[in-house]
Amino acid sequence: MQRPEHRDESSGLPEAAELPCAFAHALFAGHAACELARRRTFGEGERVACTRAVAGMNCATLHAMIFERCAFSLGRARRGEPPSHATAMRVQCGGLDGVRGALGATDGDVHRMVVAAQERFGGLAGLPWEAIARAVAAWRPRRRARDERT
Repeated sequence: MQRPEHRDESSGLPEAAELPCAFAHALFAGHAACELARRRTFGEGERVACTRAVAGMNCATLHAMIFERCAFSLGRARRGEPPSHATAMRVQCGGLDGVRGALGATDGDVHRMVVAAQERFGGLAGLPWEAIARAVAAWRPRRRARDERT
């Protein structure tokens, strides 16, 4: 028996065609938003998927470029090992802050920033990577509130 194919109402794409969001950590943290992101439950967890394949690949390219061009700022001397959660947060949140600053944007929508960066800088390679690396290096997670019970 073949399972019915589930479709996303907004795009008409089968769910299997959706790509994992490259900036899921930033979206879960509330640091950014994306008009193309859809949250999906997976077992007991939750994942974020992109509803447009081209947009997902553009975001994945931006994520990879931030990671590659900001490796020194991240202190990533050893390659090949998976990044820690803190490193992933710095890449995603700090990188998006740097792109937002380069564009002078106030909107934190990832897809719109990627499209604007491609139009303004003639592609993602033309972004001001020194400024983005500074934003990645400067990004710090917000401090947790003190526990009042102790």
